[in-house]
Amino acid sequence: MAASSTFNDLTSAVADGAGQVTFTASLGSEASDRIIAVCLHGETNSTVSGSMTLDGVSMPLAAFIDNTSASPDLHVYWFVISAPTGTTGEFIAAVDGADTWNLSVFSVVGAILSPLSDTGTSQGSGVSLDLTGLTIPTGGVGMVGYVNASSGGAVTWSGATESYDAIGGTYRVSGAIVTTVGTNTINADSTTAQQCMVGIAFDPLPDPAKKSINNVSQVAVNRSSRWRWRKPYRIINDRRERRRNKCQHQSTSVIPKV
Repeated sequence: MAASSTFNDLTSAVADGAGQVTFTASLGSEASDRIIAVCLHGETNSTVSGSMTLDGVSMPLAAFIDNTSASPDLHVYWFVISAPTGTTGEFIAAVDGADTWNLSVFSVVGAILSPLSDTGTSQGSGVSLDLTGLTIPTGGVGMVGYVNASSGGAVTWSGATESYDAIGGTYRVSGAIVTTVGTNTINADSTTAQQCMVGIAFDPLPDPAKKSINNVSQVAVNRSSRWRWRKPYRIINDRRERRRNKCQHQSTSVIPKV
């Protein structure tokens, strides 16, 4: 079964100055194997703890980068969690200060939650930024989150399909989905400024059909093994039975001399 990713929402919020920022966002369609992956984008010199919850449940941190060469610093953080039910959710990230943050929300189905297949990070200050080496496995899928210190020019993606591109306060945020199998070079072209990018990739779930075939084969092997074990046992028993019968026949057929 091939994994797939759907972009559901992009929302912004201002941190409360007391240690957190809260977002309410769409989670997309429910599914028994749904994974929610969110990308937190920020431009601030405040501390980012790397902590996120969805409806009160902690979301593991998947990958991140802090570009401290920028002023203020730039941040891109990915969090993932299994969330089969619900169409909207409340996300709370632990951050200091009272800056504007942006959160993008993706739903992924047909994928393994942990461990991730691959992650990658990149930062720079040119007109464009490359993320090299993000490997997408056969049947897998990946996503990339991006921040540019300038809110100016729109982002043009190559090696990935754009999901969103917006001004996120005084900076620019963008994201894309990666489906090309193999080791990719992903490029985001925008305005010359400090910028950074983080990518994550998921392995597909095992193919149920192949699993079923493997199970049938194993049953056949097990049955064959049991027969091979029983067959010599039966032969031995047959030999013992014939020997016993022969002895009994000899003892009953001999007439003692008088």
